[in-house]
Amino acid sequence: MISLPGLGRRLLVNGLKAEKNYSALPFSNSEYKSALNAVFEHLTTMTMDKVRTHPLGFVRLTLAERHVPDDMCIVLNFWNSDATHIQKEDIHDHCYDFASVCLEGSIGHEFYAERPNSNSDKFHQLQFKSGCCDTEVLRSSVLKKLVVVATDQVDVGGAYFMSGKKLHAVTDWRPGSITLQFQSGLKQQRASVFRHSDQKKNIHTKFEFNQVALDHLRERIGAL
Repeated sequence: MISLPGLGRRLLVNGLKAEKNYSALPFSNSEYKSALNAVFEHLTTMTMDKVRTHPLGFVRLTLAERHVPDDMCIVLNFWNSDATHIQKEDIHDHCYDFASVCLEGSIGHEFYAERPNSNSDKFHQLQFKSGCCDTEVLRSSVLKKLVVVATDQVDVGGAYFMSGKKLHAVTDWRPGSITLQFQSGLKQQRASVFRHSDQKKNIHTKFEFNQVALDHLRERIGAL
């Protein structure tokens, strides 16, 4: 059975070889099954201290920590399981490149670019310390005009690579989606988050994730 670190390194290398900020990656059914089995093994010993609700609105379970700046971090991301709610993140970039595999559900991406002379919506740019998005360190006084320039959807078994510089927002088109994410070493010390100038459009639905929810998630992974 392939190890998660080995799988992650292969996906990241293939993504970098493509020399694009975003690209789909080849991912076989046998690799998908191996990834599921490896994740299930991790979840059998997972404790709640490895689980946190990310400020962008999803639950993150850390499977392997980043020990030095150039080490890979492996996480499981779980989006809101409320079937009546379609969640969309704030627009953001990352402090690292990453490769992700959709283990369940469907993940939609909207990609953005700045268009200063457009009639598009305006956003505040906030910068956060690398890796957490918990501690705001800088808020730009200049509003940015951002427009959607492309979209994509990743279904079960699909894999993709994304540069840390790529501006995007994830839309959970199928509530309860689960992705396995392999993060490269840190590429920059700050990440940017863009929040709409109209606060009414910045509503996020947070949900509780406790030991019972962790047990249910483990059961779901085991049944796939």
